Order: sequence, then C-alpha cells, then structure tokens
Amino acid sequence: MLRSLLFVLALCTLAGSSVAQVKGQDLLLLKDGRVFIDIQLEQSEDNGIFVHFNNGKILVPDNLIDEAIIQGAPLPEPKTDKEREMLAKGLVPYKRRWISAEKKKKIQAEIVAERKAELAAIEEHKLWRNRYKEKSKHFEFEYTTAPGVFNRYRDQLEAYFTTFAKDWKVKPPKDKKRLLVCLYGDYSDFLQIGGVQYGVLGYFRFVDPMELNFFHKRQDPAFTTQVLFHEANHYLQQLIDPNFSMPHFPGESIAEYYGGANWDAEKEELTVGLLLPSRLVEVKTDMDRGEPMGLEKLVSAGEMYEHYNWGWTLAHFLMSNSKYEKKFKKFVLGLAKDKDVRRTAIGLGTLRTVEGKEVWRLFKKHLGLKNDDKIMELEAEWHAYINEELQFDTTRGKETAGMRDLSTGRKLRGTRLLNEAIEEGSTNPEVFKELARLKDSKGSTEEAVELMRRAVELDPLEADYTYRLGKLLKEIGETEEGEKLIALAKEIGTSDPGLRYAFENEDD
Repeated sequence: MLRSLLFVLALCTLAGSSVAQVKGQDLLLLKDGRVFIDIQLEQSEDNGIFVHFNNGKILVPDNLIDEAIIQGAPLPEPKTDKEREMLAKGLVPYKRRWISAEKKKKIQAEIVAERKAELAAIEEHKLWRNRYKEKSKHFEFEYTTAPGVFNRYRDQLEAYFTTFAKDWKVKPPKDKKRLLVCLYGDYSDFLQIGGVQYGVLGYFRFVDPMELNFFHKRQDPAFTTQVLFHEANHYLQQLIDPNFSMPHFPGESIAEYYGGANWDAEKEELTVGLLLPSRLVEVKTDMDRGEPMGLEKLVSAGEMYEHYNWGWTLAHFLMSNSKYEKKFKKFVLGLAKDKDVRRTAIGLGTLRTVEGKEVWRLFKKHLGLKNDDKIMELEAEWHAYINEELQFDTTRGKETAGMRDLSTGRKLRGTRLLNEAIEEGSTNPEVFKELARLKDSKGSTEEAVELMRRAVELDPLEADYTYRLGKLLKEIGETEEGEKLIALAKEIGTSDPGLRYAFENEDD
C-alpha cells in the first residue's frame, strides 16, 4: 500500500485546465507526492515513464517516480530463470514481491479510488472559507493543504514545542488558550489571505489575538519547516513572560538557531541546532572579504539584518559549548526576569522590552566579560568556531542563500550565489527558474530560455516551468513552439491560483 498521507498534492485533474487532457485510466504518483490521475502512461524503453498529452508526450525520469499504475500494461520480458519460473506460475512482480495478476489489479484499483477520493476532498477544502480546522495539544490549526502535508507540520510543531519548553523551562499559557496556526496551501494564498506584502515568508502576531501564519512550499518543504520553526520560536520566547517582547538580539538569533532543526517522522525525534546553509554562506562570505562581525556591535545593536546570520552563529556557538550554554540561557531569561534590568514600554499594551545598550550590559554580566580582554577573547573563540566547526554542503548552501537573497531584494549576491550553485552541479529546478527570470528582466532572453529548458528537464511535470519556457520562446520569435508549450502547461494543470489565472487570461 502506498503511503496513505500525501505530503504534497498537485490537483492536476481538478484544476479546471482550459485545454482538454488526453484521458486514460492510469495513475502517476511522484516522490514529492504530486498525483496525476486518469491519464495515459507508457513505459519507456530506457529510463522513465511517458505521459501522453494532446500537445505532446513528456518523459518523466524514474528518479521522480514513486508509483506508476499503467492499466493493461504488458508484463516485462523475463531476464532470469527465477523470473521465468514465477511468470509461469501466473505471478507478476509488484513492489519487490510476486503476487497474482488479479491481486495486483485489485490493489491498483484501490489505490486509484483512494487517490481520487483524497483529491476530491482536498479540492473542496482548498478555499479558505472551507478550510480544515483541528486542535492538537498546544495549538489550534486552520489550513488548506492536503491533510498529509498538515499532519507532518503539526507533528513537527508539537515536538518543537516540547523540546523548547524543556530547554528553557517554559509552560503553556495559564489560560490554556492555544496559539492559532494558519497554514496556507501556497504563497499566493498566504499573500492574499494573510494580508502581507511580497517577500514576507511567515509571521507571528505577538499581540492578542496571537497568531502564526506560514505557507507550504512544495518545491522545498525543508525551507517551509525552517520558516515555521523560526516564527514559532517567537511565540515560545514570549511564553518566558507574556508581558515581555524579546529584543531583536537575541530574539531573532535564537529563532534561527531553533529554526535549524530536523524532524525524523519515522523515529519521531527532533534534532535542534543543525546548520543553516544559507546563513552560513552569508557569514563565510563576510569573513572571506575581511568583514567579520564584532561581538559588541552585534549584541548592542537595536535591529540589524546580521542578527539573523551572524547572530545565529553566535547562538550556535554558545548553545553548543558546555562552558557557555547555561550562562547564555541565564542572559536570555534575565532580559525578561532579572530585577536589575532597565526595561522600556513599546507602546503595545503592557509589553516591555530591553534596549541595545542594556542588552550588551546584561550579556557581559552573565557571560563573565569583565574587561576588554575577556570580550576580545570570546570574540576570537566565536570566530574560530565559525571557521573551524561550522562546515556545510556548499551547493545546497548557495542555493538556499541565493534564493533567500532574491526574495529579500539582494539581487547581486543572490545571482552570484545561484550561478555558483549551478557551476557546482545544482539540480534544483527553482534555481534555474529564478536565474531565467532575472536574465529575462535584463534583456538576456536567449540565456533565460536555456535556463528554463534545464528547469523543465529537471521537473517536466511542473506546469509553471513549461509555461515560462513557452512564454520565453514566444519572446524570441519561436512562436509555434512557445504556444505549444503553453498549451501543454495548461494540460499538465496546476493548483496555483496565480498560474491558473495566467492560463485563463493567456489569450486576452
């Protein structure tokens, strides 16, 4: 039986494409969870499965496929005596075992029926007014994703709460009011319904009624988890004292530290304090340029971007060192609870915080930095930790850092990092799509075409990539091929409302 909880679903057969798709009785389930039902498949002689459309057939490589059900497909030619023996007994291969042809047919029919029912239910709930609602031990959820997507994030968030509560000795709210967590099916819904500006990836509303909002990024669910953990950490920090708002440092730095966590669903284990490749690339780049961050500058600043990357490395260093971990935690807790700390109101009810100079004073106090020599000694130890202990997969790190830079307006560095990732062998289609978009915006459309061809090659059933390639081809005068690819993208279908709107208005 296939996994019953799909982590990702593309509602291709329900997307209302304006071009009729070749109908069939087959099913294709990709490893990322996308499901294609009632299509016509064909086994390739080499590597992969062909999917037939009116505007051509697409070869989907085996590395993307989890399950392909081809009704009435001929049995493969036996290659060994064992295979000949089993086939002679009327048995057929299925998922590394031999079963009767009738049993295989029955299993596959059940799978198809199950997937159709799941897709229909998800279609009904994808509008926010029809959203799913559910409560867990510590949270109240509203969501429009597939239940399997939601279940994974719910379990991660509960484990995350338990881990942080144990580390920092915090407890659920005394009124037992659960935090409302809203999970949107895609970025378009997050922007529209969440009411945020483009570039925001998630947010925690820290005034009543408190609320955490984020969206599911199908192409990179690990990124979604990182955003979820970061934003949820701001809520967990506020449980230290509901009337205290943690200052930018250490608030954002701790949120990034706990954002680098991994949930093992099979073992039901959460590991925190892992590396954040995108942040580490940024820090290593600064160090290579001879621009290391000073300890006092980082800790005493009111707000600065470096609290996310350099601050993360400092939190990672202090939390990973038995000599400093307890001292650092006492400093953080002391910001909210120490009697000798000067706190200021922030103009939102009873909330108070601590200004930068006072943060630095308390940091020195709890870390035992009695003079400049001690400060320089800790700073040097921290920098050495970055250079010697924090290592990462450069390709993945540059992909993540580059994508983050582009989403936050740092186009020069983002472009450089993504180009370096490609030179190092990146196989992430989103990298090629983003670079193609930038090339096209600068007039280098022919270069953009080649980048989009690579994106389509890496994920041929992503309608967005095929559509973008078609548009680019039309720009350079290859109208016939471009229009055919646009029509093919419509056949592939999508659950992205923005892309569906583009499909509907393509001929306007």
